[in-house]
Amino acid sequence: MLEPPPKWYAAHEERRDRWIDAFDFFRLALALGTRCWELLSLPWSKVSWDFGTVEVYSPKARKWRVLHAPAAVEVLRQRKDAGRGSAEKVFTCRHHSIRDALRVASEMCDIPYGQRVPSGWTIYDLRHVCLTSLLTDGCDLATVRVIIP
Repeated sequence: MLEPPPKWYAAHEERRDRWIDAFDFFRLALALGTRCWELLSLPWSKVSWDFGTVEVYSPKARKWRVLHAPAAVEVLRQRKDAGRGSAEKVFTCRHHSIRDALRVASEMCDIPYGQRVPSGWTIYDLRHVCLTSLLTDGCDLATVRVIIP
């Protein structure tokens, strides 16, 4: 299983599980392009192991959408096998845990973090990176609009 580098949690070994949750969150956000709350509320029952799809509810669009993302499903399979999350949900952590981990990781990489910082970035930017990657890889705009309402 791919894990964050030990230097991320070396000073705080008791926070290792939170770092792993944040690391998995980053990988899934980059693969699925979901909003933070959409990913943090994802139930295991909406993952199709056989078809490599994830069904995500978007409160903003008020609908469920099915995303074909075998790489994301593999990350989810690793989380399930490792016993991460709860019986119902993929993540048990809160938004601020993810935000704090991103802030610390950004500082370690000398990348500005936060909306108020000039040229800083936030969790929402992971969504933009996913969209840009889809378009760069040749996915047409109409498909991207369906995937990310």
